[in-house]
Amino acid sequence: MQEALTHLAQRWSAVARRGDPEPYVRRVLYTRAVDGWRRRRRRPEVLSPDVPDRPELRGCGDEPEAVTRRIVLADALARLTPRQRAVLVLRYYEDLPEADVARILGVTVGTVRSQAAKGLATMRRVRAAAEETA
Repeated sequence: MQEALTHLAQRWSAVARRGDPEPYVRRVLYTRAVDGWRRRRRRPEVLSPDVPDRPELRGCGDEPEAVTRRIVLADALARLTPRQRAVLVLRYYEDLPEADVARILGVTVGTVRSQAAKGLATMRRVRAAAEETA
């Protein structure tokens, strides 16, 4: 997608003269996807002479505890309202200050604080319920 938008930006003056840029972007997306499939098909398979006895799991995040945490987190996020989810993502994932979150969402700082508190409370409840069943 980013590659298609870059391609569009480079040719914007010609595309804008034609009218709606959406068909052009769709065509670029399609051709870039097909090119990727062709490249993968042409690339020869590389065989390794040594087959490991056990696959390396370190750092890939597929440990049972990590999988369980991701499932619980996804469940907790799904139970939040869209505004609570947006506040928590901007506040804690993007690490933005409350004032910036309020400005982005078009609400007051007090709303950001209350939505964050309610969202975190919901997430804590979901986590506690998951720990009880585990």
